[in-house]
Amino acid sequence: FVFWLSSCDMAPITPLVGVLLAMLGCLASMTNAQEDLPHLNVFLFPHSHDDTGWQRTVDQYFDEQVKYTYDSVCEALRADPARKFIFVEIAFFARWWVLQSAQVKNEVREFLRRGQLEFINGGWCMADEATTSIEGLLLNYQHGHLFLKEQLNATVRVGYHIDPFGHAAATPLLFSSLGYDAFIGNRIDYRLKEEWKAKRNLEFSWQLTPGHALFSHVLDSHYSAPDTYDWEYAFSGGEGGNAPGARSNPTLVDSAYTPFQPRNIDSRAAAFAAEMRNRSAWFQTLNLLVPHGDDFHYQSARPQFENLDRLIRYINNNSTFAMTVQYSTITDYLDAVRRDTPPLPCYDRDFYPYAFAPKGPYSVPDYNKSAHTYWTGFYTSRPLLKGEVRRAEQAHTAASLAVALVAAQYPGTVVPGCGAGQSCLDLVSETIAVAQHHDAIVGTSTPDVVVDSLSRLATVRDTAHTIHASATGLLFSRTRPPPLATDPTTVARALAQGDAAAVVVSNVLGWTRTLPVSVLVPGPAVAVVDFQGKPVSSQLSRSSGQLELVFLATVPPAGAATYFIVNHSQEAASGVAASSIKNEYYELVFDPSTNLTSELYDINTDTPIKMRQTLLQYHSSPQSDAYIFSPLPDPPEPISSSVNLTLFSGPVFDEAVQVVSANVSQIFRLYGGIPRVHIQTTVAVATAFREIVTRFETDIQTSHTGEPVFYTDSNGLYLQQRTLGATAWGIDNVTEPVAGNYYPITNMLYLASPAPAVQYQFNVVVDRAHGAASLADGTFEIMLHRRCNIESDSIPLDDTTTIHANMWLAPGLVVGGRAFEALRRTAIEENQQPTIAFAPIASVSAWTQQYPATVSGLLNSLPPNVHLQSLVATRDGVLLRLRHIYDYNEHPDLAQNVTVTLDHLFQARITAATETTLSGAQPLSTVHRINWPTQCSRTSNPATRAGRGAGQGQGQGQGVFDVVLSPMTIRTFLVRFD
Repeated sequence: FVFWLSSCDMAPITPLVGVLLAMLGCLASMTNAQEDLPHLNVFLFPHSHDDTGWQRTVDQYFDEQVKYTYDSVCEALRADPARKFIFVEIAFFARWWVLQSAQVKNEVREFLRRGQLEFINGGWCMADEATTSIEGLLLNYQHGHLFLKEQLNATVRVGYHIDPFGHAAATPLLFSSLGYDAFIGNRIDYRLKEEWKAKRNLEFSWQLTPGHALFSHVLDSHYSAPDTYDWEYAFSGGEGGNAPGARSNPTLVDSAYTPFQPRNIDSRAAAFAAEMRNRSAWFQTLNLLVPHGDDFHYQSARPQFENLDRLIRYINNNSTFAMTVQYSTITDYLDAVRRDTPPLPCYDRDFYPYAFAPKGPYSVPDYNKSAHTYWTGFYTSRPLLKGEVRRAEQAHTAASLAVALVAAQYPGTVVPGCGAGQSCLDLVSETIAVAQHHDAIVGTSTPDVVVDSLSRLATVRDTAHTIHASATGLLFSRTRPPPLATDPTTVARALAQGDAAAVVVSNVLGWTRTLPVSVLVPGPAVAVVDFQGKPVSSQLSRSSGQLELVFLATVPPAGAATYFIVNHSQEAASGVAASSIKNEYYELVFDPSTNLTSELYDINTDTPIKMRQTLLQYHSSPQSDAYIFSPLPDPPEPISSSVNLTLFSGPVFDEAVQVVSANVSQIFRLYGGIPRVHIQTTVAVATAFREIVTRFETDIQTSHTGEPVFYTDSNGLYLQQRTLGATAWGIDNVTEPVAGNYYPITNMLYLASPAPAVQYQFNVVVDRAHGAASLADGTFEIMLHRRCNIESDSIPLDDTTTIHANMWLAPGLVVGGRAFEALRRTAIEENQQPTIAFAPIASVSAWTQQYPATVSGLLNSLPPNVHLQSLVATRDGVLLRLRHIYDYNEHPDLAQNVTVTLDHLFQARITAATETTLSGAQPLSTVHRINWPTQCSRTSNPATRAGRGAGQGQGQGQGVFDVVLSPMTIRTFLVRFD
């Protein structure tokens, strides 16, 4: 009676008849309202978003907060089988799991069986999408998924990235290849989110490659609990309840909202129902997915669940709401919405840059500054960390390949320090996987967390190098492996003692390659000889500050080759008076009046390209921080008014050394036989509130419809078109002319004239993630370093580190696909640098009498469009991943389906091959993804210059081991060897 009266708008009526009439009228109006309201199903999923390092280290977060979440949630699920929860970050779960008794582990398995608990995403962490490489992402999901499979026989159906700052074009390809049915995202440009809410487009089909569509759902309101319905610390009796130190994260709520009581349940439930009804208008079906949680939540799960229990019972028992609220996993929601969803709208781009709402209910107070808050600074923040992540990934790839080849060729042979599978690399894998986190590699952690990450990465990189050296030695000789060392001073010590040194150069790629090798030597009286004792052309250099001996090595696919350093006099490279350096492919010309580059001449095609490269610095506004790039309106200024230039020429490479300032210098190198220009920029930010860029100005006309265009990569895979002042999703009111036009690059970018006039393409490859922009016709810039917001109370970016950023220029004619061939191969080769091991030897003959000149895991090189993505020893066999490196229409011949015969691939004979999901956790034959209805018609995708054709499906060739790879796909196999 009280509820009815309070729900009706009625004036006080004192006569009894009036009261009765009013009640009847109220009942009638509520009955009509109930009949008018469609029944809404609310799927409430409790969760905790647990960063694997941000304002605390990964260890601190687990010990102080996350382990209490697992304990508390399990207690709550045990108390009521209707309650549900999702776990996401396997790095934390794995730590908790090993501490549990057999009884608790069996309870968790039962929660999974009953559907009370679901693992979603399943990565070791929730990875960033803008700055991560494909190698790092694969490692993250492989390690998490295999842990779940081995420990709980659990698989993952849903991708879940609710906190990364934008979403990448490669995500639907990767997540569909992982076997996911759906993707839950969140952080997209606030204007796009509002537009899609109005159009009811927050659920859509996301696809860039045929056969890899992904049902995608963008959270309508962030991942927090509905406002005022969070009771994290209610009834706690102290800070954090049963979780000591639970408030070490200052972003957690300071106090819980009033719990449900008889006196407020009616109004609070009605307000909740109204909010749910309002949100439901943004979706096509009467199924609404609603998160309940936040960062490091459910450490006190009992008050959360008890209050939600009361809310759910009250709404479900009152038919006037025409609503059912239930605890849910993400899969529960998908199973409901798949029955009701109409054909989904289609999307084939990415979601960069990300801008936060300047005001309104979904803005974060710390960033509620203006409409100029473009989160494009993190593309570059902490560049030293970004580079160290990439180096650790390369070391892991090399060690993983070597260990797997030993397992394939010599079954039962144990690499020193390794057990079954790759257990010796577990810590390496876990550390690199944690570094993929969306507050780690992006550079948005606190300084002490960054130091912790750098220390861990250095340790596991050394571990990986040691394991690689041990495994490589076994490939040279199973019975008497050479004592290979990883210490780069090994050669200098051996030569100083009058001995020689063997240098074993490894190549993880599936192609034979020729590459430069640099070795520290004690003095100039040294030389290089090959396996036959014949001299190998070499060159001394001091440009790095140390004496290095540089030579070119030719190494077989998935193999290693041995060269020898001996005491022998040679001439150093000579300085030259000319104004250019060159090899047989390019000539780089410098302007003698400025000592800056002026032209890059393509010798083979007789094509001169005007190219002025300068180092500039933006002045940061107070809004620039680890996340946000917000320069002052003034254009960037040169770092120095004068540049010193010295040119050298030698038998291996030509070199130009620029000294720009006390903190900034550059080395340009052109190696003989290698068709690219190598630039290494050494830079530290000397003055606070500065952001340093390298800018290239060319005479290539890049304007499309009046605005300049360039192309950036997504995790080393897709290339996305970027137009000045325009977004990928068509909302072209970019409010910040510089920061709003910055985009992430992980491996590469290029400039080209618009079709059909395309003739020449200017390709650039980088060694770590950066932000990049094209702000004028024929021009692009790459941000190298940042130092701003140095006194922030939360995430200061007082970054004074010195970095050595590498990039490679590989321009070329578009005709015949040569430009894309140069771009794709350069991006892979330069981001898989050789791994080198050393051994002191008494003489060259002492080595050559015991060991072969080279070893290779492959019988022949792979086709030029197929990349040996990874080879991983597991407890069940060896995981083999093959990647087609081209997208549709990038090359007339190489951007086609290609067949690889697995049993003719390795030196060891494959006897069985089972195709699996991308992580290797499930046989592909057992994965039955939901076939969602869509509005998509496969047309040319404007995201690349050439567009994408319809393509053919991937499958088996004619032979049982024949595998067909379609453009821009990765296929994974669990193989067993004889």
